[in-house]
Amino acid sequence: MDAENTFRILVATDNHLGYKEDDPVIGNDTFEAFEYILRTAREMHVDFLLLGGDLFDANKPSRSTLNKTIELLNKYCLGSGDIDFTYLPTDDSPLAVLPVNYEDENLNIALPVFAIHGNHDDPTREGAEGEALSALDILSSTRLVNYFARIENVEDIRIKPILFQKGSTKLAIYGMGYVPDERLSRMFEQHHVTFFQPPDDDNWFHLFIIHQNCESRRNLRSMRLDLLPRFLQLVIWGHEHECCIDPSWNDEGQFHTMQPGSSCITSLTESETKPKKIALVEIKGKNFRVNPIVIPNMRKFVFKSIALCNYKQLDPASPAIANDIEAVLDDEMEGILHQIQNEAKLPLVRLAVDATGFPSIPVQIYGAKFVGKIANPNTLLYWRRKHVTSASREPGEAEAGEIVSGMAQFDMMSTMIENSLKEMGGLTILSNRHMHEALSQYVNKGCSTSWNYMLQHFDKLVDSTLSSLDVAGANPDNIIKVIKEDYDRDGVGYFSSLTRDMQGEEDSDDSDAEPEPKRATQQEETEYRDA
Repeated sequence: MDAENTFRILVATDNHLGYKEDDPVIGNDTFEAFEYILRTAREMHVDFLLLGGDLFDANKPSRSTLNKTIELLNKYCLGSGDIDFTYLPTDDSPLAVLPVNYEDENLNIALPVFAIHGNHDDPTREGAEGEALSALDILSSTRLVNYFARIENVEDIRIKPILFQKGSTKLAIYGMGYVPDERLSRMFEQHHVTFFQPPDDDNWFHLFIIHQNCESRRNLRSMRLDLLPRFLQLVIWGHEHECCIDPSWNDEGQFHTMQPGSSCITSLTESETKPKKIALVEIKGKNFRVNPIVIPNMRKFVFKSIALCNYKQLDPASPAIANDIEAVLDDEMEGILHQIQNEAKLPLVRLAVDATGFPSIPVQIYGAKFVGKIANPNTLLYWRRKHVTSASREPGEAEAGEIVSGMAQFDMMSTMIENSLKEMGGLTILSNRHMHEALSQYVNKGCSTSWNYMLQHFDKLVDSTLSSLDVAGANPDNIIKVIKEDYDRDGVGYFSSLTRDMQGEEDSDDSDAEPEPKRATQQEETEYRDA
């Protein structure tokens, strides 16, 4: 590919900066990986770095994490150097701040960075009336990162591209920051998702970067690829930590997908044992190629799964069963320690033990034997037991013995709460979805005002509804019915206003504005309506 007409983009996702930052052994791992990514981008003279969500591990990163991140971005993004591609401005840009930072006359940007948010660092409010902000908004305000793809209205998701040109190659990058999977799938199915396309569409390469659960997972709330429009050429998947970076062809969507995976180990599951990689994506015209790059010097991770029932020497009824189990674990660990003895960094080890029918021994007490030998003695063991069979599982319930993520655990818990409310006859006015969202913001995002905000919103809606009714002599049941109908209609808008700034103005009708891109719903593949 000739350089003058070829975009060179370094792609990484799920950096999770600040993960276990207080851990004296692994607390700096995420920053070391991120610095390698930035350094590689500069050394390879890429056009820009594209980040696919979850740059930060916490929704509200610590001051230490923010400081380290800004220091690294200052070190590698600022400097002299030619920017060999052009940003093409459009109406209603998906960028949080304009102009793009490398066009700011007050800055010398050597490495442009474009980023979307993930489920860990999505926008939340500090208070009931505060603006919904992400940690990426802070980086955007420093002008070190170009943050884009915030979803301003989850009832009408409008996905507009950032347009670039390099020589004869025209590139449209569509982004979508994290939206709860069930809600997103519903919006697609109800045709409330619109992709806007640039004029002269046939001459563009369409790249979509997204941060959602992939449909290959067992989670029923995953994103379906067949719902995406067919004009896309490449879909880059964030959120999934397993590295599946080689592009694969999707017959239904007629596009390629790639999943870089996380840049550092943050969950001790078997899929994380694969080497961590980033990708150099080169695009010329309508063609592309992907060159995977292994992140070196990563901390080794060993995962082993065993079932105690396979060890004939173990008798659950034996008075010495705890000692016998410990002896079995010691034998397994001896082999693992021999395997990792020459590692420069203390490795991570996860021994997943199916203890169905057996007692367990305290994880931290057993792990203390390996302090100084492995990086994670306190999380070395994972006990699991089979409680249900696959045939008896309810939809969305974890498979027997499955290691379930924190997000999946919350999904299952919220489903249980919804089912309990239904059994009790449901809520009179508030909906289960409102309760679920407030609970999600409180538990997952640390938003202590979520319940107050929900009730304040409800009070305002009731006042508005009552002021429009002739309540004198009216049947109270009818009044409650009208309030509930209004609240249900307003429900999804309320959800989005809790976590995102929903006060965006209507599209400008300025006749001097740039031509609006054409838009296509996921069903319309060849005929496009004017925006």
